[in-house]
Amino acid sequence: MSPGRGPRKELRYSFLANKKNLFSIQKITTASVKQNGQQMPGSGMPSTVTMIGETTTTAVKDDGTAERQTSFSSVVPQAPGMPPQMVKQMRDAFKAASNIRLKETLDARGEV
Repeated sequence: MSPGRGPRKELRYSFLANKKNLFSIQKITTASVKQNGQQMPGSGMPSTVTMIGETTTTAVKDDGTAERQTSFSSVVPQAPGMPPQMVKQMRDAFKAASNIRLKETLDARGEV
């Protein structure tokens, strides 16, 4: 890869106060569980967790740092092929996550 020819312009991201962004994150995992050397039912099957939320830049300071608040409106686990009792346990465990509220400070480069 070549950086190309000049003149080059330095790229910068700037935060905008009161800017809202919606997001969706999908995480797919596979866990293998053994008990006394025996593979447990439902173990080794992929599960998917979809998290939907909103992030809002609440303040931008003169030095480029920003305050941001993030909330999750829904966290939905899906596990096709898993026994129903395991799916219920997953749903109950992730239900509380939809109430999570995060407040963070980001530097001018967007790092927490």
